[in-house]
Amino acid sequence: MKTEGSIQSKGLPELLRALGRERSTGILTIQGRDDIVAFALLDGAVVSADALNQTMEDGLGRVLTEQGLCTAEDFAQLASEYQSGGGQVVDLLVERGFVDRVQLLEAVRSHTYRLCRQALGWTE
Repeated sequence: MKTEGSIQSKGLPELLRALGRERSTGILTIQGRDDIVAFALLDGAVVSADALNQTMEDGLGRVLTEQGLCTAEDFAQLASEYQSGGGQVVDLLVERGFVDRVQLLEAVRSHTYRLCRQALGWTE
């Protein structure tokens, strides 16, 4: 089912609550003034979020450097290796010992949470 509309009338929080009550599964894409964010829902719960103007790697790198788990320079090096075909950034982070799997999953959750908070603040 495809639904279109404005969040000005009800607001994104109410829309997400309704999708949660309905236990919806799918992708909710919202377009703001400066970005487009897609929420992946599974049985009504947001399980991931992605932004058009911010890659997962960018957001993840920001979270990891803020948490002191990786320097910006180290992350840039891993991202460069990834772009040249050297594996996925998340795999490289674990393989090189920057983070363990639990820390990586927590950083991904933090990135998703930040995107959600950003989009929830949109009024149009």
